[in-house]
Amino acid sequence: MEVVQSALVGKRLPVDQHPFDSKWKDLMLGCWSLIPEHRPTFHELANEFRVYSKKRASLTKFIEFESVKLDVLESYSL
Repeated sequence: MEVVQSALVGKRLPVDQHPFDSKWKDLMLGCWSLIPEHRPTFHELANEFRVYSKKRASLTKFIEFESVKLDVLESYSL
């Protein structure tokens, strides 16, 4: 209840100092728009998370591939 009351009088939580893609910050802030029509719909959010998930999985596979490739190269150099 305290957080809600603080938000209603204009107080905000501290900004996270960890760097992250501004796209996600904009999406998150859109969820808090005072004008409901400006907020993303559930389907828009689900689509954004689906796209992010696919990109993340692709990046994870690439990192795993590079790690295996490095292990193979190191084993040949021994």
